[in-house]
Amino acid sequence: MDGATLTLDDFRSHLRMLREMSDRMGGLRAFLRTMPGCEQMPGDAPLRLDERDLVRFDGVFDSMTGEERSDPDLLLDAPRRSRVARGAGLPVATVDSLLVHFYGTRRGVRKLRRS
Repeated sequence: MDGATLTLDDFRSHLRMLREMSDRMGGLRAFLRTMPGCEQMPGDAPLRLDERDLVRFDGVFDSMTGEERSDPDLLLDAPRRSRVARGAGLPVATVDSLLVHFYGTRRGVRKLRRS
């Protein structure tokens, strides 16, 4: 998998693995402290993502069509994002947050592939 072919289905499976591992290790913060470079993270440091976000994102994924999960660029269309948010029972900002995390991850994967 490279950054160009990373789909929302791939991203969903990675978030599910992250959620399962963090559940086993006492939460997302505890899990992240086991990762290299994160062990010095202060206990009250804000996280950009928490367990509740992972649950919300799962609802957002369930509200997307297969086509939207395969081609995330379709969600750049505001009416699609609004429909997905309504289907998940969440604000559009949650869908936007998911997309920000997804595109950031895709950029990071591309950078890793280049180096």
